[in-house]
Amino acid sequence: MNRLLIVLSLLAIVGCKAKRLAMVSPKTADSAAKKAAVNENKINAIRSGQLNFNTFSGRAKTQLDINGSSKMLP
Repeated sequence: MNRLLIVLSLLAIVGCKAKRLAMVSPKTADSAAKKAAVNENKINAIRSGQLNFNTFSGRAKTQLDINGSSKMLP
């Protein structure tokens, strides 16, 4: 019984070990920086094409009902 417990403990220790160390390679970091720069350029292009409005002009129709008296407003 003790041998089985020792073998299972060793398997758990070896099985839970990380297979590879996580690290960022310089190639990946450069690629991420390039993607960020491309995205920033796209956002700037979209912003430069947008129009800025200071006022709004529109028309609306409504129906007003006060105490059973109905009136259509243009």
